Amino acid sequence: MSNPVITYANDIHRDNPVVSLIFEKDYALIAKVNPLESIAWKVKAHGRASLIKSTTWSQSRGFWYIPKEDFKLNEVFEALKDVAFLDSSAIENETIKQREDKSNSSTKKNEPKYLAVRCNEKEKTFYLALPFALKEQFKKLEGAWWHPKSKQWSALDTEENREQLNEILLSAELRPIYNIDKIHPKKKINTPKLTNPV
Repeated sequence: MSNPVITYANDIHRDNPVVSLIFEKDYALIAKVNPLESIAWKVKAHGRASLIKSTTWSQSRGFWYIPKEDFKLNEVFEALKDVAFLDSSAIENETIKQREDKSNSSTKKNEPKYLAVRCNEKEKTFYLALPFALKEQFKKLEGAWWHPKSKQWSALDTEENREQLNEILLSAELRPIYNIDKIHPKKKINTPKLTNPV
């Protein structure tokens, strides 16, 4: 008969980081894990007895747990290797995910963020949803105006305003993307000529 599996994972219990030990109800395992059995687990490691801090049963969560700061994998492994198989996949997957998140966030830091600026050729004005922190700087642009209904700012679309806008956005690590609303000439509609009946 194969040994039961104990899955351990990083968890939070009452706002404290813990390592949870989750397994099917098994009295042999409970005897090894239960802190009432002994204040701490006594384990043979490198020819001397070492101690593992006691675990606690969480009635609300339904698992045994060890405070994260007290968790030592080698000691837990030594204490349980004869009675259970330790499944560390949850922690390993979490570690891999944390590494990926870290590498993604460092790549994202280097990637520029863009802000769409809609330019209306007919009105000679540009519009954008500006971050609140840049509001005071933007107000200094010629023709700067707040549109409460559309929650956008606008300013006259001049070369000087564009240069100033580029500097304002650059200070917040943003780059503008100018989208131009082109003016389409009105199509002439050919109306049939009225002819007089003879």
